[in-house]
Amino acid sequence: YDDGSGSGALPIVLWSIAGGLLLVLLGAGIWLGVRAVQAQAELKALVPLVDDLRDAAVDRDLAKIEQIADEVGTHASRAAELTGDPVWRAAEIVPFAGPNLTAVRVVSQQLADMSDAAVQPLLDVLGLVDGASLLDAGKVDLALIEQAQAPLERAAGTFSTAASELDALETANVIADVRDAVIELQGAVHTAAGATASARDAADLLPSLLGADGPRTILLMFQNNAELRTGGGITGSFTQFDAQDGALSLVDQASSSDFTRLAAPILPTPAADAALFGDDVGTFVQNITMTTDFDFSAELAVAWWQQHTGVTPDVVVAIDPLVIRSVVAAAGGVPLPDGTVLTADDFIDTLLVEPYRTLDQDQQTLLQEAVTAATFDFVLRGGISPLEWIGALTGPVQDGRVSLWTADPDAEALVADTVLGGPRARHAATPGDAFAVWLNDAGGGKMAPFLETAVEPRVEVCRADGKSDVTISVTLTSTAPADAASLPTSVTGGGYYGVAPGDISLELSVAAPEGFLAAGVTDGAERLLPADADDRGFPTSLVNVVLAPSQTRTVDF
Repeated sequence: YDDGSGSGALPIVLWSIAGGLLLVLLGAGIWLGVRAVQAQAELKALVPLVDDLRDAAVDRDLAKIEQIADEVGTHASRAAELTGDPVWRAAEIVPFAGPNLTAVRVVSQQLADMSDAAVQPLLDVLGLVDGASLLDAGKVDLALIEQAQAPLERAAGTFSTAASELDALETANVIADVRDAVIELQGAVHTAAGATASARDAADLLPSLLGADGPRTILLMFQNNAELRTGGGITGSFTQFDAQDGALSLVDQASSSDFTRLAAPILPTPAADAALFGDDVGTFVQNITMTTDFDFSAELAVAWWQQHTGVTPDVVVAIDPLVIRSVVAAAGGVPLPDGTVLTADDFIDTLLVEPYRTLDQDQQTLLQEAVTAATFDFVLRGGISPLEWIGALTGPVQDGRVSLWTADPDAEALVADTVLGGPRARHAATPGDAFAVWLNDAGGGKMAPFLETAVEPRVEVCRADGKSDVTISVTLTSTAPADAASLPTSVTGGGYYGVAPGDISLELSVAAPEGFLAAGVTDGAERLLPADADDRGFPTSLVNVVLAPSQTRTVDF
């Protein structure tokens, strides 16, 4: 409307602008809707491919893996294109819809980045090792490992960035389907990031550890989980390897019975370990991994081995039997000197159960040494392919079953804060406020196979000062039979350590994150008297718990 005075021009202009904006918004809404539907279709197409990729990985089918990876990359890239335009980004400020759009965009972009800059480099590594011989006549192909370093570095960095981007997403105000997808992807990416970082670290470390820069002496410690320690189990046997330019040779073996218990610690005991365990860490070789600090465990191992042989190891590696079982499984079985074949299915019974029922200590030692030598000889003769090595060791490394220390400060810097750095390093590397539960056997036997554990954290945040009270409940159950006292002394401990035969005695400790204060330990209505210590930055409380056969106790820290 215009009456000639010009006063009607403004409403006309405003209506024109409003109409234009409405058309723009309507068009943007349609644009977003169409692209959202298309992006959803691309992301949904990835779901079945994940299962296909997992199956192909299990089958070690590299051609199939590459085919599926290409399909994943196509769908992820398309989803990233659909969600990355300026209209989509502008709409992310809209209440309710915005957080959902942000989550979908970030997920799509990170999937595309991982496909291009993480999955493809890993495929390059697989292409390098597929059909290659990592081991030939007892010598490791160090050049092959060095070729894998750059693509593993790229993949590890990409997974790490993706994990950070996904963790930064706010999911409180997104719809359930999107939130669940983000949480699931976060877990998968963290797993991939950890595994790839471990592979990268191994590729960076192995050439030096295996003598690329000069001769190396490697001391391998076998921890027996049948008698628990913080690091996994007692250090029951030791093997010395010499390495030069990738060539490995088994030089010497010893069992814990070859080392005499000392009246005074072989090395000064750090204050935290002394407060929690007394001098036990340094007076008996089986207690080397009682401490959370693997650097100190390695120093103890070096001192014990020097005393026993006069040789100073350059590298100390601790593993447990499940690492060997994983290697045996990848090999499809390892032939033993007596003509039998050790398989993954009978591994636990053969090494950790039956020997304590039927063999004396000397026979147990001979069996352990025979298995070690046979496994070592088999794998060095090329009994396991590079892909099988990767598959065999990835799980145990991520489970914390492998710890490593080296006297080379540059190499040690690569290890110290990783999953290979030992119990304390793994605790420190865990995101958020992580608590650690440690178990050390105090009965001197092999009763751990009869132990079941459950851990439940509870958090209360109703304090007036805004701080949190955290309770870590540890439930321990003995599944030992009623007549467990009749089991061999090597299983029960024979009562020599003040524990009735058939009972399970544990030193149970919980380590809290830095900044927490210990507030006591209870067993039901009973208040227990813990040993408290600041264990290298982690406030820690320790109590002794004894379980009779079939007994259950819940201890609250």
